[in-house]
Order: sequence, then C-alpha cells, then structure tokens
Amino acid sequence: MKVETAITRLKNILPIKDRLDDMNVDSATIYLAVVNSFFEKGRAARLSELESIHSDAREIVADLGKQDMLTLDDTGEVKGCYPFTMEKRVHRIQLNGFEVHAMCAMDALAPGSMFECSSVISSECEVTAKPIRIELNNQTIENIEDVAEVHFGMNWMAASSCCSCADSLCTEMLFLKDKETAMAWLNADAENREIFTLPDAVKFATGFFKPMMQQG
Repeated sequence: MKVETAITRLKNILPIKDRLDDMNVDSATIYLAVVNSFFEKGRAARLSELESIHSDAREIVADLGKQDMLTLDDTGEVKGCYPFTMEKRVHRIQLNGFEVHAMCAMDALAPGSMFECSSVISSECEVTAKPIRIELNNQTIENIEDVAEVHFGMNWMAASSCCSCADSLCTEMLFLKDKETAMAWLNADAENREIFTLPDAVKFATGFFKPMMQQG
C-alpha cells in the first residue's frame, strides 16, 4: 500500500503518463523517440534526427519542454527526458551497451523494467558518499546480498512549481547505504521525507515509469 500511495502522489506532481495519453499522435511519437534514443543510442535524440520524423519537431519539443515532459538546453536541444538526462549526475546506468545518467536515484531504477532488460546502476549514498552498485535484470535485484541494506529516500517538499522536477524534486530522491543512515536522514525532517527499502523502490520506479511505454 505504501508503494501504491507513493506512485499516486508522484503522478499528481508529475503526471507524465496522463500527459502522454492526452497528447496528439505527433507529439507522442516525438516524445517516445526521445525516450527510446537513450536506450538505442545512449543519448538524447537531436533535433535534426527528430525533424526526420516530423517537420515540426522543434516546435513539438519546445512544447514538451513547457509541459515538463522534456528538459532542454539553451539552444532548444533535448537535455533530458525522465528518467534520463545528458547532465553528468551521480546516478549512472550501464544500459544496452551505453552509460547513461539518470535524473535521480528512483529514475536510475526504472530503465530495467521500462525496456525489460538488464541494467547496472553506479551511484552513492547521499549522506556518506559510499559507492552503491545495483545489478538489475528487469525488476529483479541480481546482487541483493550486496545491497540488502540500501534504502531509497525522497523529500516530497522539494517539488517546486517554479522549475522542472528535474531541478527540484529529483535533487532530493536519493540512495542511503543502510537502514541506520536512512532512519537518521528521515528523522531530520520526518514530516516531509519518506524512505523505502530497495525492493520497494524498484516497485515504485516500475509502477511510475513502465506505464509510459504502454500507450493507451
């Protein structure tokens, strides 16, 4: 129940699936082309590539940016598409032969289930900077004995209407090396923070992101 409640709460903050379902076919096609580019090419799709799909790609991308479906750089090129980013963030994923970056810890857990494949996450504990390596096969944690104590934490109050989730809530969705560290982090602001075991965090990420790949 905790995971389902968190998924619903996050959907209310960032309704990616609802926005995707409400889009016209052209916008949805461009959006999914960006998502798939991170998997197929290890990077964001370029405008020149997207324009080969639709001549109005630049305008479509700009509109998707305004909806917080994409993050864009100063030239209008795609910088990120939840759960991926071209920024060099702490959460790195070995995915389909590429190394890509995730916007936050939960985002790093999502691609395995989104693309039904293996992924390896390299990150660190937010509090101690201890390295964390998570091996996933779709939704299954392959090295559970190494990460059994790892927790995921998020500060719900970090979400802001003044900027994208990529630059607000995502900055406070993080890994914590063990239960003791997680509880200390939680108790510093228990009213606004929440923690999850790693298996529950994988379920959280899957429940939020996998529906994006299932249109309709």
